[in-house]
Amino acid sequence: MARETKLRARRHELGLTLIDLERRTRITTRSIQRYESGIENPSLRMLVNLAYGLECESLAELIEDEWLEFRPPSPVPEPPGERPPLRLV
Repeated sequence: MARETKLRARRHELGLTLIDLERRTRITTRSIQRYESGIENPSLRMLVNLAYGLECESLAELIEDEWLEFRPPSPVPEPPGERPPLRLV
């Protein structure tokens, strides 16, 4: 069973169906389901639309705690061999 996300909890709190939220936000039910299940994270634009559609006072009401964890970018591997010096021409 999928864990309860803040997005799903808020939708249930308001008694909205996926179709209701789709109509309010113009975000497809498939996308909403993917956000609610944690398969995909919404972009900032989608998050704003969802916040309006769910009558939130702040985006923070929908942001999952793990989204705030810092994850350093993966290091870019050095190509094999010696790198030529950079030229400033």
